[in-house]
Amino acid sequence: MTDSRLFLVRITLVWLLLELLAATQVRTPDGSPVAWQWIRTGTAPLVNSSSRIGSSIGHFMDNIGATSRMLVDSHRMQLELEELRARNLTLEEDLASLRDGSVLLDEVVQFEEQAVVGRCVFRDPARGRMEIVVNAPSEIHLDTPVLTGSGLVGRVVQSRGRRSWVEVLTHPAAAAAVQTVDGSLQALATGTGRINELEILFVPRAAEILQGTILVTSGADSIYPPGIPVASVASVRETDAAFLEVRASPTADMTTLRVVLLLPAISHGPRPVASP
Repeated sequence: MTDSRLFLVRITLVWLLLELLAATQVRTPDGSPVAWQWIRTGTAPLVNSSSRIGSSIGHFMDNIGATSRMLVDSHRMQLELEELRARNLTLEEDLASLRDGSVLLDEVVQFEEQAVVGRCVFRDPARGRMEIVVNAPSEIHLDTPVLTGSGLVGRVVQSRGRRSWVEVLTHPAAAAAVQTVDGSLQALATGTGRINELEILFVPRAAEILQGTILVTSGADSIYPPGIPVASVASVRETDAAFLEVRASPTADMTTLRVVLLLPAISHGPRPVASP
């Protein structure tokens, strides 16, 4: 920078300083210094911009808060909707079980007055287990017989509140005293662990039993009332033993049943409980 330019810059700075000093001395009609008026005029755009930025940030935060509340409300409504759907599904299942239970009671020729309709909520045919839920609280005892309109299902092995666990006939530990419909043959139906197979024990070699013969409960085991259909003979084979080898299929389909009848009070009278 040349000396003349440097001299002009210095003169300009001195002039600006003198102007500022004069502005601090001169006052406006309202009594405030002119310098203060200059400062307010110069900073007004910055203040306005800051105010607008602050207002925008405030609106932005309000929008974030509103969005968060909407998300929370949406999640809560979604949970309530899922709960309503679950309740609706439960009500539909209960209604279906009531309809099926009514049909079941019509299919059963005679039944105990304390009989309870239950809904199957879980089944494991391979392991011979089933879980039953009754619609109303009821005292279900151990060994309570369980049946459908087509025949015997098994017995209750555990009960708690409205839930009962059933050992179905195909369970390896299950057994039921059976006989032919006319009572001419007495035997024992036992589970094999297979889904649709029972073994009929103690059938004498001289017995007249054919494929398709219906076996019903005899009541000799003091668990199941007499006359409930149990199985249909599937095969008969002679062996070197004293008894025939007889295989049968349960009359009740353990894999598809939805509603069952529980008989808390057992009567061993001569009347049949269900139609063969």
